[in-house]
Amino acid sequence: MRFTGFTRDSFNFLAELKSNNNKKWMDANRSRLDDLNKRVKALVEDIAEQYISKTYPSLEVKADSLHCLSVINRRFPTKDRKIYQEYLWAAFYRKASGNKSSDFQLYITVHDSFFETGIFWGSRVKEPMKNQFREKAEREKSTFVEYAKALPLEFTFPITRNIPSHNVPPEKNRIVDEVSLSNWLQSDNMEIVRKYDLNDPMVTSPQLVNSIIEDFKKLEPIYNFIYSAFEEPSSKNEFIHGSYIVANLAWNDHRWMEPQIPPKSGYRYVAKGNMPHETLDFKFDKAVDTPEVVYGFFQCHGTPRAFAENKGQGKIIFFHSNGRIVGIYGNAQFLEKGVLDKNTAIGGNVYFNISGDRRVSFGFLPETYLDASEPHLNGQRVGQGGFNYLEPSNAKRILEDVIDRYEKIVKLNPPNNEAEEHLVKLRTLLKTLGTIAPVMKKAPQGFVELLSEKKQVILYGPPGTGKTFQAQKLAVEFLSDKDNR
Repeated sequence: MRFTGFTRDSFNFLAELKSNNNKKWMDANRSRLDDLNKRVKALVEDIAEQYISKTYPSLEVKADSLHCLSVINRRFPTKDRKIYQEYLWAAFYRKASGNKSSDFQLYITVHDSFFETGIFWGSRVKEPMKNQFREKAEREKSTFVEYAKALPLEFTFPITRNIPSHNVPPEKNRIVDEVSLSNWLQSDNMEIVRKYDLNDPMVTSPQLVNSIIEDFKKLEPIYNFIYSAFEEPSSKNEFIHGSYIVANLAWNDHRWMEPQIPPKSGYRYVAKGNMPHETLDFKFDKAVDTPEVVYGFFQCHGTPRAFAENKGQGKIIFFHSNGRIVGIYGNAQFLEKGVLDKNTAIGGNVYFNISGDRRVSFGFLPETYLDASEPHLNGQRVGQGGFNYLEPSNAKRILEDVIDRYEKIVKLNPPNNEAEEHLVKLRTLLKTLGTIAPVMKKAPQGFVELLSEKKQVILYGPPGTGKTFQAQKLAVEFLSDKDNR
């Protein structure tokens, strides 16, 4: 169904709901709600198809109530919360965030007296996340003010989230200097709104799709600014975009290529005497391997989200075994049907379900293995037959740390052709990740000086902010020329 515009009854339904917020009235008017839901769904699908999926592939675009669409029924009505919401909204948000209420969004909302679109922070966004953006905006005030002033007058920056705030004259709800920016940043709201009045013929026209897309395009500089406070916006890079995967090699120790056979393995496939497919990961002389493409396997059920959002390709898979990160498949593709290898050394047929670019895929040298713990995985556990997702900042930290270890090998044991070849691949991947988050090569001098006088320092912050990483850099600083691993 294509979006054909809202009808006058779309808004009349919401207006009548305000004075008839009860189940009996809703049951009698259910068909009117169904019509409104269908129109919102069609609007979201058209915007997603024509703009969001092409510009921001890492954003969620599924037009259902579990993803982009809201529902009018409240789950837990109370004396202060009526049975039904008196508006409908939808949002495009980062898939990696989990749900629309926990992320900043490009959104649309249908009210009884107006229609709006813009940028909004979900009701469940935690304060540390908002503060992360606030800190960036404070550091780069002049840039944000420039972006805000460039927006047409119909875009406003209301301080409070309520209907009267939308009726304030636009010039009183604008960011025009660093003072008005600071006031806006201090609010809980931090919303940017484009309001359409009901007498605007656009709201009842199919052209509303194009108008909203143009609104989102005008908001791109600010949306990208917010996005970059957490990770780089998805790009059309040759190798990378979006979230990355860490997958388990699933076997007993870091010598996964020579797994211990039953009874020590509890996995039924191996217990029957079969060799696990993972034993062929990072062996790039298989019959199916080519000079450009190498194949591998990891256990999963269905297409992982990180691949599904980009038609199965363009990721890094970090493999770990026994709690250590041991290798990479770069520019990886997920192969739903698999690639059959009939000439495998382990006997029988093997279906490989991933491929990688040979230029950026390899198993690490054992002395460069990384413990799969903070700050690399934010403490997330990866099960025997599974995988987990990495944010770009953590993927970058892994590459930075592995590069550090390879550089020491090359420096201390020249010549080492294998290590030098791996370094080239790692630096290629790191370059494609771009500038995601500042990664400190050394501990800040202030910490070093403080610890020279005091013997304790407390590092405080939420998971993934680099506490363990910072402690490692402090240790390196004090160990000097000693083995700093």
